Amino acid sequence: MQKLLIGVFVMVLIAVGFAAYKYGLLSKNTPIGQEETGNMPNGQSLKGRVVLGITDAAASLQNINSILLSVDEVRLHSQTKGWVTVSEEPKQYDLLQLKQSGTVSLLSEANLEAGTYDQIRLAVDKVVVVKAGQNLEAKLPSNDLKIIGKIVVEQGK
Repeated sequence: MQKLLIGVFVMVLIAVGFAAYKYGLLSKNTPIGQEETGNMPNGQSLKGRVVLGITDAAASLQNINSILLSVDEVRLHSQTKGWVTVSEEPKQYDLLQLKQSGTVSLLSEANLEAGTYDQIRLAVDKVVVVKAGQNLEAKLPSNDLKIIGKIVVEQGK
């Protein structure tokens, strides 16, 4: 069950987050070029906006009422910049509720230095599977959910 949960989460996280941002389903609160963006002399931003969303597209999980995922931290990795913390705000998501409602929930958003990032890490506090009224805790061996993939952050976008 743990492998199924992690596999579904990994496949959906990146694709849905970027699609939701592209099609305006997630908020874009801070305009690029304001706050921590560091403007270039010609008015272009040195940073770009990254928005990560979470949803679930699991196959039918009979007799399971909810899957509660608690995330404490979100980090991105770049070969040139190392690890960059995107969020340290603890959040909890009910993956089955997201699946049933067909919604995307905001995982985090931030202005980051432009460049290529090759990994996302979620510090997972715990995963609780509610089955027949019973809370069962699933374990991640390192408490980190590692997602390998290419994320390109463009200046001013």
